[in-house]
Amino acid sequence: MKVVDARATAFYDGARAGGSADKPDLKGHIPGAANIPFSEITGDDQRLKAAGELAATFKAAGFKSGDRAIVYCHIGQQATVVALAAKSIGVDVMLYDGSFQDWSRRGLPVEASPVPGTK
Repeated sequence: MKVVDARATAFYDGARAGGSADKPDLKGHIPGAANIPFSEITGDDQRLKAAGELAATFKAAGFKSGDRAIVYCHIGQQATVVALAAKSIGVDVMLYDGSFQDWSRRGLPVEASPVPGTK
């Protein structure tokens, strides 16, 4: 099972915190999660990229044939785009509806590390 963070890289790597000013989320991501920002799933026309491009994006995030995924973002909205993309290329995917806000507010462990190969 792979965990995928669909938030922008700045949230994934801990450079920025999500949430609100009065109740910010923890900085970072769920330990072991890969980062596939939802904004990288669509083209300029806001449509899903071609299946080959999506497959390459998931492969670059460490996916292999047969892998299953749990996708999250801030509160579960952005992750739906990544979940739809995953489903469109045959990945068995589930959405963590409470997403990082739920994880953070429960005080569960997080990592603040850059996306592999970016820093």
